[in-house]
Amino acid sequence: MADLHQVFYRDIKTRPDFLMKYKRMMTRLLSNIFPNEHWMVMQTMPNIRFHMPGTICVPPHRDIDEGECRTAHPEHEHNFLLTCTQMQDTSAMYIESSPQKSDYTLINMLENHLLHFDGNQCVHGNHINRTDNTRVSIDFRAITLEHMVTYSCGGIVHATQARDYRDVLPLKVGGYYEIVRLKESIRQMQPSFSLEEANAVKDYVLSGGFLTEYRHTRELEARLADFIGIKHCFMVANGTLAISAALLAVGITKDSKVLVPTYTMVATANAVRLLGATPVFVDVSESTNTISPEIVRAHIEEVDAVIHVSLNN
Repeated sequence: MADLHQVFYRDIKTRPDFLMKYKRMMTRLLSNIFPNEHWMVMQTMPNIRFHMPGTICVPPHRDIDEGECRTAHPEHEHNFLLTCTQMQDTSAMYIESSPQKSDYTLINMLENHLLHFDGNQCVHGNHINRTDNTRVSIDFRAITLEHMVTYSCGGIVHATQARDYRDVLPLKVGGYYEIVRLKESIRQMQPSFSLEEANAVKDYVLSGGFLTEYRHTRELEARLADFIGIKHCFMVANGTLAISAALLAVGITKDSKVLVPTYTMVATANAVRLLGATPVFVDVSESTNTISPEIVRAHIEEVDAVIHVSLNN
């Protein structure tokens, strides 16, 4: 048994295709069971159970209890069991209908069936498998992000080691658990590129030269200069350098102070620091999430320049 687990777990831990499919399955499963959750915390690596004839795969226990080779799991954790083979009669799992009721019910399951239960509060386990078949199942756990934060903030992080052929993993995110996103976040903006634009970029990249300093860059500089009505226009590599160049143009030096909003990208303040100047942070207006004329007037005597961020374009 130890050799089987050792070989099996070593194999699946080096199989990104297995882990990717497991994570995809968990995301779909948890999205259906917890429709109001945007994020969940799931078990990073599932447990694989081999319930061989003549053996007890899982001794009776509650996951929240401490014990030999056992670690107390977080309260409110959810247990799942997915059958790879049939789980019938003495190869099945027995479980209480409710905590401390001791009315153990044998859960017979066909292959590819899923059991969702509270393994923390209800005693569960296996009898000696007196069938001629080995039951194979995948066990895994999940907990809401809110409950995991509560558990982690308790200051006690245990480590779990099922048996001596398994790695020791801390019962925390980044060890035994990982966070999975169930719903797409609301994006502030969504870039939109047509096939024509994509092909133009492809042709440009393959034509040779530096991507940010080539003939199209010179062409854009000339068009901008003509549109604005000036003699010269110079492109820079990023927005940080563009802001720094603008600050230099208005005479900002290392002794200057520049007003910047707290709600912005870090590049806004970095551009000030790049020149050795000091950023002066001010809170933004509740109605616009940007700085307002009233906010600027309250601080205008303290600074040499103001950077207004046009939020979300």
